[in-house]
Amino acid sequence: MISGFITGLRFLWNDFWTFFSRLLIPLLVTVLLISGILGMTLSGLENMDPNTKSTIALIANENGEALVQQFQDRKDIIIRTDFSENKLKKAIEDQEIEAALILAKDFDEALVQGRRAKATLMLNGRNSQFAASKINHEVNAYKQQILQQRLDSLDIKNQFIEPIDIQENDIFSPFGLVSKYFGGFIAFLFVLFVFLASIYPSLNLARDLKKISHAHFWGRMLSIIFISVLTLLITHYSLKYGLKLNPSVPAYINNVYQAMLGTEEILQSILFILPASLFFGMLLTGIGHLSKSFKRAQNTIQPLKLIVLFLLFTVLVPTMAFSTGIALFPFLDTAFSIRDMISGVSNSAIWIACGALVLYSILLFIPLKKVIGKDGVL
Repeated sequence: MISGFITGLRFLWNDFWTFFSRLLIPLLVTVLLISGILGMTLSGLENMDPNTKSTIALIANENGEALVQQFQDRKDIIIRTDFSENKLKKAIEDQEIEAALILAKDFDEALVQGRRAKATLMLNGRNSQFAASKINHEVNAYKQQILQQRLDSLDIKNQFIEPIDIQENDIFSPFGLVSKYFGGFIAFLFVLFVFLASIYPSLNLARDLKKISHAHFWGRMLSIIFISVLTLLITHYSLKYGLKLNPSVPAYINNVYQAMLGTEEILQSILFILPASLFFGMLLTGIGHLSKSFKRAQNTIQPLKLIVLFLLFTVLVPTMAFSTGIALFPFLDTAFSIRDMISGVSNSAIWIACGALVLYSILLFIPLKKVIGKDGVL
């Protein structure tokens, strides 16, 4: 068995350029590219943080003194008053400000006379949604004060006008959002690259299948598992430092990554990759044996790569739940299990997936067992 393990690693060393060109270069380039894309994409999440300051323009026209004071008391709003109304549109488009609130010139007069006062809120789609929510919150609070004053003057209780009081409790957290996306994204990379790393060592094993002993076979299989674990660690550290060194990635995203992939989570991922890489090795060795030649096996595996890639895309959907059905589906079981483990989700389907991988490996080994050493043992 030891000689088989060493032979498997020797193949990796002797044919290192093939391994390097087909796995490590795509791995490093893809991770760096993806970290850059994530940096640009997830940097937008910084504006979703409730503590992030929003810059708004406020044109009060010497009205709404109490309302203006409410905005000034908020620490998460920067008020700009140096814009004229005809320049607000360009300022919002150029992202100098996120939104603008304009009070009508007769705003206070309308309130005193018991009429409906008018104000204009200028937005720019999704770029303004969080600033708009803060503005609406303060305007609604001010509106409730005016409404209460009018009801008191008429001796009418507020409960009569508004019989239902809804208290909003927004539990949104940018950390939670990033965790959901990151969990699936990291699992996607782990499983994809571990599968790619298993291809060539497995095809090399399939070529020697009839000439080796069972002990040698299991030694070679252990080398495939070892290469898979090594690939997982390379992927982890490439992504970790790719994100850390990218200045466009917000600091709190790196904090989320560090929290999600601590020592415990990495060890859990490695433990689950053991049966997964065993399954990959058995499957690819079987394909290599049935293909009769190395070149034909490569041609057979090309469409399999695409199938695996499309399957793994489902783990990127944060709303996709990890069910028992998925736990029995090859490749998806590994990706969803790792996603839930590193996201801190407790799910019994993980154990089902682990058992399914072991069962599938045994079923794949049964036909291979009859072929091992058939032409004589080396």
